Amino acid sequence: AIPLQEHRQKENFDLGIGLTQLLTPKTILQANFTFGYSQGYLGDPYKSISQRETFNIPGFPSFSEDIPYFENRPDERIRLVFRLGLLQYVEPLNGSINTSYRLFQDDAGIRAHTLSFEWNQKLGDAFVLSPYYRFYHQGEADYYYPNLNDVSFTPNDDRTGRAPFYSADYRVSGFDAHTYGIKLVYRPTDWLSMDIGYERYVMEGNDRVTPSAAYPKAHVLNVGLSAHF
Repeated sequence: AIPLQEHRQKENFDLGIGLTQLLTPKTILQANFTFGYSQGYLGDPYKSISQRETFNIPGFPSFSEDIPYFENRPDERIRLVFRLGLLQYVEPLNGSINTSYRLFQDDAGIRAHTLSFEWNQKLGDAFVLSPYYRFYHQGEADYYYPNLNDVSFTPNDDRTGRAPFYSADYRVSGFDAHTYGIKLVYRPTDWLSMDIGYERYVMEGNDRVTPSAAYPKAHVLNVGLSAHF
């Protein structure tokens, strides 16, 4: 096992601005922009990356072994997020559609696009049924490697936050993610709300290098109760 190092600090700063515009009595447009900056230890202390190394001992056959190293990510990160949303009420169906597009970009090469669609169908006076779908596409970070077998640099375990950078965390690889869900909300009064929902989450790698087993799939069941006083 790889031992943890000493305590390290991290600082985050986020600044966001938003605009909500009523286009028509039944159409609302929302636009948001966020600038984020992080500094300090930005890696995951439990994540490692391996390198296949060959050992030659005189008098014995040579052998190879995967040697683990701590991942090493930059100690600074700049994030830019833009989101555009549209909410449209459809009177003949007594429902509304909520759509949005989100663009994420950081200074490590990760660019991500998110498209989401949700239909809110009112059933009677107290129920709302909401099926939804979300698609997420992400390009890999500049420092992502499935392993360190063919790299041109020498890794180390110092986790300095300075180059060379490397990580095998699937969350910074290139992948697509699909979320399919449906939620039922019950509001018996103005101050009480109950909901139950099911969600199917599927993540798929798109770099043709990372093993497919690295990407999770999940069934999620949510039950909620909220009260407003």
